[in-house]
Amino acid sequence: MKAIILTTLSCLISTALLCQWNTNGTSVYYNGGKVGVGTSTPTGVLHIIGDNSANDASVSGPGGFLVLGNTNSANLALDNNEIMARSNGGIANLGLQADGGSLTVHAGTGSGNDKVHIAGSGNVGIGTMDPQGKLDVVDNSPVLKVRALSNNKEISLTPANGSLESTNSTLYLNRSSNNAIAFGLGGGGVGIGTDNIPSIYKLAVDGKVVAEEIRVKNSSSWPDYVFTPEYNLMPLQELEQNIQQNGHLPGIPNAKEVETNGFDLGDMNRRLLEKVEELTLYLIELKKENTALLNRVQMLEKAIPSEH
Repeated sequence: MKAIILTTLSCLISTALLCQWNTNGTSVYYNGGKVGVGTSTPTGVLHIIGDNSANDASVSGPGGFLVLGNTNSANLALDNNEIMARSNGGIANLGLQADGGSLTVHAGTGSGNDKVHIAGSGNVGIGTMDPQGKLDVVDNSPVLKVRALSNNKEISLTPANGSLESTNSTLYLNRSSNNAIAFGLGGGGVGIGTDNIPSIYKLAVDGKVVAEEIRVKNSSSWPDYVFTPEYNLMPLQELEQNIQQNGHLPGIPNAKEVETNGFDLGDMNRRLLEKVEELTLYLIELKKENTALLNRVQMLEKAIPSEH
């Protein structure tokens, strides 16, 4: 009798459980709660727990906590931290929104957490839901950082203040070439073709420079002082002796100095203009002497009677 009662209860329980599954034609559905696969305490409508070692999704094997499709052809496998597209034992492309539409990756909760947005046009936005280019990054902090594993040096781009910076203190363009451009040398200098620039200079070029116009702002006095009455013009005889003794004009560096140290373009133009203005004064003085001599000759010619 006891056995009959237990059998009857078992049948009733089994029938009650089975009644939670319903059929509609060839379809089977379940409205009784949550379904667990590999777990007796499902926490979601469908909760799957697999053995990581046996059911981990991989390309070489057919495993996966959930497999969609025929493993001998295109299929999709999911485990606890992977989504893998496969095709008959090989890798395949994973398509998201393959038929169009946008795709957004969220991080955190609330507004402003749409971190990555891929528009239907193919534009990718980071920090924006309306990317205006193939890659549109919007932020006030550095929007791009490139970091080296070997020494942790990095380059960062910050559009908010218009800066491209390097933690190496010097930023190079095309450094592997002899035509490299270096920024930030010697306390803010720029080197073209060289990174050897003394701290007192702001630009160093190893090579030739061509330009349509160069403007030099020279803080030293322009040589208009040569034409003032107070200017002490060196007599020509003394100038001749100075040239014979030193081999160059006074106030002008000699060839060895220029070869060793170069020369300041603005300062040299000032010095050359000074010499041009001195030369002008010499010419004026000679013109006066020449005019005086010519007048004297004419007076002598008038004083001497002409012979016929």
